[in-house]
Amino acid sequence: MGRAEVEASPWRADMRVAEPEITVCTPGRQSLLRVSWEGTQLVCPVLARQDWADGRVAYQVVMPTPVGCGAIRLLWWDSSTMRAVPSTEG
Repeated sequence: MGRAEVEASPWRADMRVAEPEITVCTPGRQSLLRVSWEGTQLVCPVLARQDWADGRVAYQVVMPTPVGCGAIRLLWWDSSTMRAVPSTEG
């Protein structure tokens, strides 16, 4: 699955859909997602969840990078490429 299919654009006022409901994950209570990205399995902390009016869900995650700083991405939920990481794994 390529980036264009997974990565979501942030909501803007000129979009013809209602602003999504956003749930921010607080430090210490962050969830983790295992994301299949460009052939690699990454464990990503979740910063926020967006519930869109059309039923779609997007997650704002921190993806590890080779230099270690992490890249923030907004990804549409896709059960074929994402799994929740049990708290015992994180």
